[in-house]
Amino acid sequence: MKLMKRLLKKNNRGLSLVELICAIAILGLATSAIGGAMVVSAKHYRRDSAEFEVQQEAQTTTNLVGDLIVDSTYAEWVPGDDKLKITNNGIDYEIYMDDTTLKYFDGTNTGVLAEYVEDFEVVVPTDFEKDKNVKVNLSIKKNAKEYK
Repeated sequence: MKLMKRLLKKNNRGLSLVELICAIAILGLATSAIGGAMVVSAKHYRRDSAEFEVQQEAQTTTNLVGDLIVDSTYAEWVPGDDKLKITNNGIDYEIYMDDTTLKYFDGTNTGVLAEYVEDFEVVVPTDFEKDKNVKVNLSIKKNAKEYK
């Protein structure tokens, strides 16, 4: 009790230089640990979102091509032109690559199915009327992420 009274009478206000340096060092360590965790998290997020974007693009493209093929009465892969010809509900479609863009043409309009396409090939069975089991090979590459 006497010690407490003596300490209170001395008028100890503020921090000593050693206490201040220790507090700054502890704060620096905590800040660097939190900052490091945030940098790693941001890096993983960018990598995963780029991979997801490529996968989503490939899936959407194959779904669009598949939807056209399902109701088609005619389908033919033209190997020399790397072009898929489809007749769907009386409309003739052509799906082809233009540089790294996969496009379609329906006789009047041209549209984009996918970008960053590295490879597009379709295997159509010889008897398409009976066997509509079409194999689509699609490879999309964006920002060093590739999905086949």
